[in-house]
Amino acid sequence: MKISAYCPTAVEYKEEILRHASSEYDNVSPLPAQWSLTKVLQWLDYHPITNPIDRDFIIKTFEELKGNAILVQVERQQEADAFEKMDKYSPLFAPNPCTC
Repeated sequence: MKISAYCPTAVEYKEEILRHASSEYDNVSPLPAQWSLTKVLQWLDYHPITNPIDRDFIIKTFEELKGNAILVQVERQQEADAFEKMDKYSPLFAPNPCTC
């Protein structure tokens, strides 16, 4: 599976900015709703997550999402293989068209 499947969207980045700013900075909250993705990523670079609990939570959540995505991919492949086998052997199980 491609790494792009695990990347957050711009909306998720903006929600993270609001969450991070509300927990760390009391004086001025940013308003990222109209920011470009470049500015969003720049803000996140300039304001890293320093709380180890938050960092561990994000890493753990990412690993869970990645693991779940891999499991889904394996299940899809197993289903595709099962359908392929069924199509391969379907003439053996098809009803006899001859009604003699």
